[in-house]
Amino acid sequence: MLAVLLLPAFLTRQATQTVELENGKFVAGQGDHGKGPDSSPYWSCADTYLDVNQPDQNFGDSAVLEGGPGHTILIKFGDLERLGAHKKVVKATLYLTASEGGKANLSAVRKVLAPWGEGPLRRPFFANKSDTAAQWSATWLNRRADPDGIPWQQSGALGPADSVPIPGAKSEATATGVAITGIEDAFQSQLDSWYDNDGLALTFSAPIEFFSSKNNGGRPRLVLELADMAPEPKQPDLSVTLIESKYADSVTPESPWPKDGTPVTYVAHIQNVGTAPAQGFSGAWKIKEKIGSSFDVASALAPGEETTVELKRTYQNISGDHRLSPLGFKVIPKGPDADSGNNYLEIQENAIPIVEGVGAPGPDGEQRQMRLLNDVLLAQSRFSFAPEGSLERFRIGSFAKGAAAKSLKDIVASWSNVSYDSEQPKVAKIEGQTMARNAQDRWPGLLGGGFTANEISVPGEIQLPYEPYYDAVFDNFELQPTGLLASTEVASLDANMGVPQDQRKALKLPPTVLLRILNLDGAPLANATLSLYQTQKGEIGAGPPALTLTTGGNGTVILPTRPGPQGGKGDQFGGLQADGANGVYLLACTYNGVTDCRWLKAWQLSDAFARTGKAALFTELRFNVPIDTIDATANLAASAKITDSENDKNLAGLTDGNATVNVTLPNKKGSWIELDLGKDQVITEVDLIGSDPHFWQKFDILAYFTGQKPQDARPYAHEVDWGWNFYARPDLLPGNIVAMPYRGAGKGVRYLRFVCKQPGESAGIAEIKVLGAKGT
Repeated sequence: MLAVLLLPAFLTRQATQTVELENGKFVAGQGDHGKGPDSSPYWSCADTYLDVNQPDQNFGDSAVLEGGPGHTILIKFGDLERLGAHKKVVKATLYLTASEGGKANLSAVRKVLAPWGEGPLRRPFFANKSDTAAQWSATWLNRRADPDGIPWQQSGALGPADSVPIPGAKSEATATGVAITGIEDAFQSQLDSWYDNDGLALTFSAPIEFFSSKNNGGRPRLVLELADMAPEPKQPDLSVTLIESKYADSVTPESPWPKDGTPVTYVAHIQNVGTAPAQGFSGAWKIKEKIGSSFDVASALAPGEETTVELKRTYQNISGDHRLSPLGFKVIPKGPDADSGNNYLEIQENAIPIVEGVGAPGPDGEQRQMRLLNDVLLAQSRFSFAPEGSLERFRIGSFAKGAAAKSLKDIVASWSNVSYDSEQPKVAKIEGQTMARNAQDRWPGLLGGGFTANEISVPGEIQLPYEPYYDAVFDNFELQPTGLLASTEVASLDANMGVPQDQRKALKLPPTVLLRILNLDGAPLANATLSLYQTQKGEIGAGPPALTLTTGGNGTVILPTRPGPQGGKGDQFGGLQADGANGVYLLACTYNGVTDCRWLKAWQLSDAFARTGKAALFTELRFNVPIDTIDATANLAASAKITDSENDKNLAGLTDGNATVNVTLPNKKGSWIELDLGKDQVITEVDLIGSDPHFWQKFDILAYFTGQKPQDARPYAHEVDWGWNFYARPDLLPGNIVAMPYRGAGKGVRYLRFVCKQPGESAGIAEIKVLGAKGT
């Protein structure tokens, strides 16, 4: 059971815990299908504001929430079911961070009684908003903008059917904004009954502005103190376990949508999932968020017994957006009931129906998983081409007795036709060189791969950091992975909406792909030779490359289209297989005697095509190769003087030739270590070495020469994600020693300073090695 109707006279208070909910912050949950707890980022805070002076406009994409006369701030912390069952809200505090404005003069905190839409995110450089609010978003006039519109009872969400004041709610000034307290009862009902959670409405008597959940910092934060409660051991529990659809038109599991206008009978299954007999109940259907007349069902139900009620309708296909046809059934028990959270079930009429097994938590647990899929994974996986998340939805169409419950990963994979299992091969050798090149994606999603960061803030022409190399652009556009669905499966689900399962195509590749080959500094590699090795059955074979290419003077080369098998349709991968098993290239670039490798995956090209829609796509690949030929005969750091920001005395171990013993280094932002090479000279490679080296997560390597000061230093190299790079692409040396090389063009270098920008879990490396260039 996912929530409980709390009866203090019968329940005993147990342990307490404090939970903080804020978008992007990790919080513990119940896990998938009761298989144990998990910890994942929270992304279910939705907020917007309503403005009387712009009554038809939605502000769900705003980085701020504007309050004051003629304004209503709406905020909702969804997915409270993840906090578990049998919880008592002891204390609830909502923290808002002011961006500007005077004192926060709170007029009222109201509990919202009707659903509303946050609205889509938009690229920030779009100068003007649309004259019409996006479908299903909230405005001053409507809680759901729509061609027909679903209005508030009173504009601004202030009618008695829209929201009610919360007695005792008050605000206190904090150092950064305001803390709102006295809202425990509102969050108790929202925790007990997921369908009763439509958030809060805040009004202020003077102009004030707060950061919203879309801002990079200062996001709204809800702090709950929860007490564990012990329920009455023997109680009835009425649950709406399933809403089944029966069509006059024939459908199949692979093509489950009937023709438009087909008669349909919806059957709500109500079961007593408790341990004592349940009395009768009244019930009501809810269609497009409007509750109908209630009716009585007199029959009592023994534990495990069920009854059904029916509703006849005409099926209406809403092409392109499966969020817009909610249908639900609610029961109101006439006697005791252990859990109010399962008294209502809602589906989308156009959603994909799933034949589901039943896991240990029972039908309620499986319906909770559907809500997690629809309301979190699909709704909150937002991208520039999907600013409201995926518009697809799923529902349980029937339960299969004795069958195992499906995981959410299996459901999404089977209908998006996306699988990353064959796209993450490991490589030990290439072109005769021993190396480790792990193909795990940097910011994967639920399916284990792809790219989950919301890139709405990034212009479509700018390539996303699928691999972590320094790019000045991403010092300005901060990206954060969500851990939800990756953009590839969202694009596939939305592009294939209404298409039978066996006819869906997951990856759409651009007609023309131009590779731009660069070094780590972003300089083009002219006349560079590329060998492209293709995955087969998830592995890079030992045979010859599938392609050999040479860049032009500007470092660019076309990735050619290759014929498909038996003369079939061709593409850049020679006929991309449905499961993507051949959709990965390992590109080996040899330059100035050094070979470095990078991955190019079909999903990356498909994602870029979805973002830009352009037939010709430029894809940058950066290689860790030197600009001059390396002189590997001498370590220029062997006699270097070493200092650091902490005035340590035991730094000689960094250049003593012992690569097995780590030297502990300072580990905080702004820490530095510096090598004085004794004279100005050309350097082409800097290596951080050890059997198990750990270093700062982000750092710069700065270089300056004799007569200069540290403030005159210029960048030699940048590390933006040590943990990923060290895992994915270290250089392997004899004796289980690994090195992280940084190759570039360092001319006139005497001093090398390593500066910490983000600490690691620890900082300890065994050796620093510096190599020069031949002929200098």
